[in-house]
Amino acid sequence: MRSDDAVIDDIIRTFEAKGMCSSRHRNFRFLRRTSESVIVERENGNEVRIPFAVLRTAIDAIRSDHTIYSGGPNRLRECGITHINSPTWALVRLLTLDRLID
Repeated sequence: MRSDDAVIDDIIRTFEAKGMCSSRHRNFRFLRRTSESVIVERENGNEVRIPFAVLRTAIDAIRSDHTIYSGGPNRLRECGITHINSPTWALVRLLTLDRLID
């Protein structure tokens, strides 16, 4: 199994290359990467910081329960991810389930 950091690097590289990602009803635009987070822009123009620690939580949750991957952003609330669950879910969905769990 690849490390969480390797998976996060794949997510960020894919996001940067595409420039956008989408949850079911919202789009997010790549702005920049910092040493500890990725900064995205919501549709309303607000910037939001997604810490890598939150991505690690999401990745670990999906590895434990694969149904979270297809369950939608609200499933991340079960893992304690609130307020940024839509962009976080959109980011992890940039990779296939196999690439997240292998």
